[in-house]
Amino acid sequence: MKTWLRIIILSSLLIVASLDAASFFTVKKIKIEGLQRVSRITLLSYLPIKKGQRFIISNANKVIKVLYATGFFTNIKLARDGQILIVKVQERPTISNITITGNKEIPTEKLNDALKKLGLQKGRFLDHATLQQVKQALRNQYYSTGRYNVSVNISQTNEARNRVAIAIQISEGVVAKVAGIKIIGNQHYKEKELLKPLHLQTPSLFTFFTHKDQYSAEKLQQSEQDIQNFYMNRGYINIKIDSAQVMITPDRKHVYLVFKINEGQQYHFSGYKLTGHLLDKKIALTDKTMVKKGDVFSRQVVLDSTKQMTMVLGNDGYAFANITPQPKINNKDKTVLINFVVQPGRQYYIRRIHFTGNSFTSELALRNQLYQMEGSLYSEQNIKDSVMQLRQNRYIDPIQPPQVTPVKVPGSNDLLDLNVNIAEKLSAEFQLSLGYSQVYGVLVNTGITQNNFMGTGKTAGFNIAWSGYQKSFSLNYFNPYYTPSGVSRSISISGTKTNANELNISSYSTDQYGVNVTYGFPLSIHSTLSLGYGFAYTHLITTTSSSQEMIDFTKDYGKSFYQLLLSMGWSRVTTDRPYFPTRGTQQSLMLTVSTPLYKKALQYYKLTYTHDWYHPLNQYFTLHLHGVIGYGNGYGFMSKLPFFENYYAGGLGVQGINRAYQGYSLGPRDSKNNAIGGNLLVSGMVSLILPDFFHEPSIRTSIFLDAGNVFTTYGSDKYGFKAKNIRYSYGAQLQWWTPLGVPLIFSLAAPINNKSYDQLEKFQFTIGTMF
Repeated sequence: MKTWLRIIILSSLLIVASLDAASFFTVKKIKIEGLQRVSRITLLSYLPIKKGQRFIISNANKVIKVLYATGFFTNIKLARDGQILIVKVQERPTISNITITGNKEIPTEKLNDALKKLGLQKGRFLDHATLQQVKQALRNQYYSTGRYNVSVNISQTNEARNRVAIAIQISEGVVAKVAGIKIIGNQHYKEKELLKPLHLQTPSLFTFFTHKDQYSAEKLQQSEQDIQNFYMNRGYINIKIDSAQVMITPDRKHVYLVFKINEGQQYHFSGYKLTGHLLDKKIALTDKTMVKKGDVFSRQVVLDSTKQMTMVLGNDGYAFANITPQPKINNKDKTVLINFVVQPGRQYYIRRIHFTGNSFTSELALRNQLYQMEGSLYSEQNIKDSVMQLRQNRYIDPIQPPQVTPVKVPGSNDLLDLNVNIAEKLSAEFQLSLGYSQVYGVLVNTGITQNNFMGTGKTAGFNIAWSGYQKSFSLNYFNPYYTPSGVSRSISISGTKTNANELNISSYSTDQYGVNVTYGFPLSIHSTLSLGYGFAYTHLITTTSSSQEMIDFTKDYGKSFYQLLLSMGWSRVTTDRPYFPTRGTQQSLMLTVSTPLYKKALQYYKLTYTHDWYHPLNQYFTLHLHGVIGYGNGYGFMSKLPFFENYYAGGLGVQGINRAYQGYSLGPRDSKNNAIGGNLLVSGMVSLILPDFFHEPSIRTSIFLDAGNVFTTYGSDKYGFKAKNIRYSYGAQLQWWTPLGVPLIFSLAAPINNKSYDQLEKFQFTIGTMF
């Protein structure tokens, strides 16, 4: 029995030994099969078993998982041939190209950035699981813009060498419209009142321009803030928005919004106090504080007060002044005491002013326009005025205003450098244009104007224009820095041949040549006084078809005139930019007097006032009011203003603008029943500038109401200044400043109180001219 027991134990030991030898082996060689683009060295660097090491077969799954984690392979197998470890792999295809089509709302660059973050990029291995993530990520991009019915399809095309091309086809769909908005929890204010300031609105006539009826996640957040601002500015400091729910209709084209709010109770100001380091500015700071005891609490009043007080310190050198409003709330009395903590910091002087972005304009030209000087105290108001002055230049990009950044000087505790970054635009304008105007006919214009001549900020130009009505040439030179004190000087030489008959007005023509010199004296940052003189020669030509008025004029005064023209004017400009302004005013008052140089001189004067006012009604609409009043008359031996110096009205591009009427057609008539103009001009316009729904700053659309006419003050009752003689029209206009620098204007207008003898022209357009 002992013998059998020994045999059984020995047999068991032999079996265990054989099993243990089969569970591992020493790797003498590693053989890799199936590689195409992945190098052998790369795979071996990831392989957790090396040549000469013992390979435990039970760990094969762990080795396979490590190789799968590289993302290079779709299939991995391990095999053994004696002491040789065989690794069989099947590589993932490599992405050869990614194309995205159908996207308009979101730029391709932005979508590509999203793909890169998910690992979908040209040259990388394709993971099919990633494609589903990409599809959902792209949908989410469009969901955030309100396009819930977006469709994203991803296809792939196999190519040689185990490569694949990815094609992403996007159908963006439409932006979901806000079908309804409900506010729950409001007790003190009606829902209609709360909805007005929201960035999201239900469809209406105005949302066609504002797009407020188009949903987006960003607008939803802004609308929540709008509700909070509404209440915080009316004393409800504990306003809370408990939830903002968005419900999407089954067709995914409309959404319903529900805001649940908790108003809380209304609080009032119990007063304010100033603490901190007040310097000697307590009175000045107090004057700028709008917080008043007993008034309803308003966060906007607190913010505005803080801004105004900070400006007081900023104008006196405290560039980094910090005023922190700290509210002390009394829940028992429902009052709020505002503690303005003043921390002025250090007072700074300007050491240097550095300009960047001016690749062409000289620093001298830019420095001449600054109100903030080197070596002087830092002043926020001076910097603000300097930016406004720079923006008025036609060689500065009006869309990108100058940026001024104060930088502390290393090693100094009271010096700053100002970095002024400007965006230039092309200042040399070569114009060769062919246009057409329903007023002037065919227009041919060629010339060159350098608004920044040689980078000096001066303007020089030469122009030749031809039309059926007028042929002219001009040479112009303007130096805004004629003297160090800021006096400007402009010189112009011109010649004009006019054939009035081409405008369907009185039959005559003139040849005029002249030279003018004008000096501008700055009265303030916004106002300028101008004084000028000039010499002019005028030759009047009448024909057999000329009216009796013209024939009588030549008999009394002759046909050739030499004139000394004296001018005096005043202008004030506060608009935010020279092209398509959105706020501010433009005013000018100009007096021109023709003095008796000798017996063939004409004696007359003309006084003209022009006013434009731009006022933003909100972030979308701007109100534009335009008005012109002009009066002229003779003096000395002349009892009337020369007829060829008359004012005219009617049409697009005429000083007395009145669209819906033919150009130059309104007002007094001569004995031939042709328009002859008048010595009194009264013209006005009310225009509502519409939102930029073209998303193009060079295009402006508006609706308008025109009113005005030209009159005579020489005793004519028919053409005298009377309310019944004022003409009205209304309509819409589109202006486009083309990339070539040639403006296009289109207007569609209808008259309101036209007479049977008025000449109408409801649709008008102009190419190559602008008023």
